Amino acid sequence: MNTLSLNPDGQFTQVIVDIPPVPDGGLLVKTLACGVCGTDVLKVVNRMVTKPTVLGHELVGTVSALGKGVTNFAIGDRIVAAHHVPCFKCRYCRHGNISMCDHFKATNFVPGGFAEYVTLSAEHLQYTTFKIPDNMPTEEALFLEPLACCVRNLDRLPLLPGDTVLVVGLGSIGLMTAALLKLRGCDVIGLDLDPARREHAKLFGVDKAQDRFDPSVCDRNSLPDGVLLTAGPARLVADAMNWVRSGGFINLFSHLDGETVTLDSSALYHRELTLNASYSASPDALREAFKILSADLIKLRRLLAAPYTLLNLPKAIDDVINRRVFKAAIMF
Repeated sequence: MNTLSLNPDGQFTQVIVDIPPVPDGGLLVKTLACGVCGTDVLKVVNRMVTKPTVLGHELVGTVSALGKGVTNFAIGDRIVAAHHVPCFKCRYCRHGNISMCDHFKATNFVPGGFAEYVTLSAEHLQYTTFKIPDNMPTEEALFLEPLACCVRNLDRLPLLPGDTVLVVGLGSIGLMTAALLKLRGCDVIGLDLDPARREHAKLFGVDKAQDRFDPSVCDRNSLPDGVLLTAGPARLVADAMNWVRSGGFINLFSHLDGETVTLDSSALYHRELTLNASYSASPDALREAFKILSADLIKLRRLLAAPYTLLNLPKAIDDVINRRVFKAAIMF
């Protein structure tokens, strides 16, 4: 079968490999589509892989073969799956930090979503794999894992209906987050330098889309309850402390550019600000995201660019990097 492997030098190579054997309790899946995630892009740009690696974890496919003992899936079923499964037992899992779990980090598709066939383990079937209903387009199902990342992030925030949240960055993650905030009864201010993205944000419920935020025009009681950072330089963390009300939160939901940032610890303390972050999805968040997709509450497929072929994966990544598209996906 065909795969596209990322090398340590940041270049992709087409590799023909054997179709992997079906694990007991698992599935062999013929890939229909695989989304390009920001972490895929980061691994390419920062040359983060140490050996040739098949990336891709936003997987939609059809069941091609059943492992021993599998009874709740059938050959031909369309499925959507996420790649990481926590152990549920370690100190990280018990404290809700599932993405820090060693088992979570070690579980992956074989070989990866940018391949014609992928195997899923019994654990994947139990916790991160869903049958796609007939009325759900493949393009919508592709958003399960990234939407679940957004769900888990919001679940970790002190949000109340009626709160105002400033979302910085109106790419795919920012717009998914905005749409979820609206479902939770929040008001959303969107911040992005790109006028086209600000205009597009209206489709996802953003109440105000601006190119900058000026806290001087707000009184202390009308500042946002929280600032959620999905893009931008690391210095925005310090800026956000001046944009949020006392007692509010600053949330990091992205790998921000820049290595260091200086924060006013006195303001952090005296104003009782909360600084937190979230990374990846959980099984609970995946289930919630699947319910949202099944109900077609957001219509995320509007974010997708025209499909890319497997060999055009480098072009898809370049288009994401240069903000030509909101979301790219490889269609098989």
